[in-house]
Amino acid sequence: MTDMHAKDYPTLQAAFDDAACTGKTLHLTPRAEYNVAAPIVLDSVNVRLDGHGATIIGAAPMQSVLALKNGVWLRSYDLTISGGKMAKHAVHCAGAGQSRFEDCTFYFATHDGVHLAAEGAAGGNDSMRFERCRFQHNGLTHDAIVTINR
Repeated sequence: MTDMHAKDYPTLQAAFDDAACTGKTLHLTPRAEYNVAAPIVLDSVNVRLDGHGATIIGAAPMQSVLALKNGVWLRSYDLTISGGKMAKHAVHCAGAGQSRFEDCTFYFATHDGVHLAAEGAAGGNDSMRFERCRFQHNGLTHDAIVTINR
């Protein structure tokens, strides 16, 4: 188990990287708010994350708060990802097939909450799964169970 207590971006990115290298589940501090000034990037790695009700918020203009690239497998549970008005998307998935989000809330940013794009990666975003997730936009919340197969 990897515990995450620091709230600064470099430490948070390092914790994601460490979880990817060790294969351990990354546990965020329960109900904590993490403000990031750059996207947390997961590129060609696998990560399991238990947010314990934590929120990751974009604190500066950026493409997205969480960027998945090149076949990332992310299983995320009990996490809120908020692009707010700072990010174009809460999550940008570029060829991050097999990603799975459970009990997550995505607060929409300036365009939409989750942007999916194959962008030439092998497999694209095939079989992405959103289970018991909430998508909020313009004050409306939508609960969804969605599997995306391309």
